[in-house]
Amino acid sequence: MKVGELKMKMTLQQANHLIETADKMFRRAALAWERGSNSGNTEGMKRGEKQCEACRARAELMLEPLGIAVDYPGLYPSFTVAGGSYHTTESAVSAALILSAVLKRSTIN
Repeated sequence: MKVGELKMKMTLQQANHLIETADKMFRRAALAWERGSNSGNTEGMKRGEKQCEACRARAELMLEPLGIAVDYPGLYPSFTVAGGSYHTTESAVSAALILSAVLKRSTIN
């Protein structure tokens, strides 16, 4: 789904909840990776990577309907919205919602 195809309206409270929940999943992913990496054994590392990937996937799934692409230049994510680069979940969600409103308004006029 592209940003312009977003059909639902989102309240400020819903947007804040989305941001907080996605950020929590990204923090859990980083913590899982760190624990696995510092475990000192292969099994611990594999388990940490698996947990990290699962948390990242859940967070990405939450942001996908807004047209937010997630990349990992390091341990923490960066975001792309309509070609623009953002470094926080909050700025990416804000940009996606603003773009959605602008696109919606331009199709009405």
